Amino acid sequence: GKQALKGRTPGLVAGFLLGITNPKAYAAFAALFSGFVVMPDDPAADAYLKGLVLMALLTLIDASWLFAGDALRHLLHDPVLSRRMNITFAFLLLASVALATAL
Repeated sequence: GKQALKGRTPGLVAGFLLGITNPKAYAAFAALFSGFVVMPDDPAADAYLKGLVLMALLTLIDASWLFAGDALRHLLHDPVLSRRMNITFAFLLLASVALATAL
């Protein structure tokens, strides 16, 4: 039941699967990258180059979140600290959206 799962935390495989199956991240990056042209004379090469850069960024970002999540995992067992972290991350997410929108 619920008590048996209380002490369990997702591992590296679960985090990796979540990262590579996150359609919102792919949609956000694709929208960002489709807004500019790097190689105007060669649309295929432009798409290929942006795809490579996009995949490199997503790999770096996903790996960073995996390692950060692993480092913070033990802190999430404390309900008060966990709540504070959730509020902090929510604020940071809103601030990053506001900053991206302002730019």
